[in-house]
Amino acid sequence: MGTTDMVMTMAVVLIVVGLIALYGSNVSFAPGGQAAEGPAPTADVIGGFSHARATMDFPITVPEGVPAAWHPNSLSVSDPDVSNDGIAQVGTLKAVRGGWITPQDTYIQLVEAAGDIPQVLANEFGQARGISGTVEAGGAQWSVTGGVRSEVAWIRAVPTAAGVTTLLISGNATEADFRTLAAAVAAAR
Repeated sequence: MGTTDMVMTMAVVLIVVGLIALYGSNVSFAPGGQAAEGPAPTADVIGGFSHARATMDFPITVPEGVPAAWHPNSLSVSDPDVSNDGIAQVGTLKAVRGGWITPQDTYIQLVEAAGDIPQVLANEFGQARGISGTVEAGGAQWSVTGGVRSEVAWIRAVPTAAGVTTLLISGNATEADFRTLAAAVAAAR
């Protein structure tokens, strides 16, 4: 088999692989064009918080009354005491994170973690952030800080018999959406 034969064989293989990827996996190729948008991923956020409540060793609040129009699209649990298939690194905090996409295509996330405010900010954002103010929502006072990129974050610590559970709401959603999620957390407490 010569070099020409090998090149022709590789070309045929690449064409077949490309066709499989293009038609079998919702992959699109549009040089210079807009990427086609697909459906947003879906996650069982409320079910995930419920499961975490039964399995984690710190108190978890399952939000009640989250608007049905919010699309639940992300859930993650980290527990450095459990392998998590290598996802959680040693030293990270035990945490549950659930996120929704609002009808305005903004994102809002609730994090519940076993740690104090500076620990949770460092765990979620890579470093503790300065507090820029406070807001009253859901019958509680939240500290306001910056999240990732230009996002906003509200955070508060809740003393428990097991120590402290810190609640963090972050995202680029509106203040009204933040207040709605804070009320959903308060309704469950």
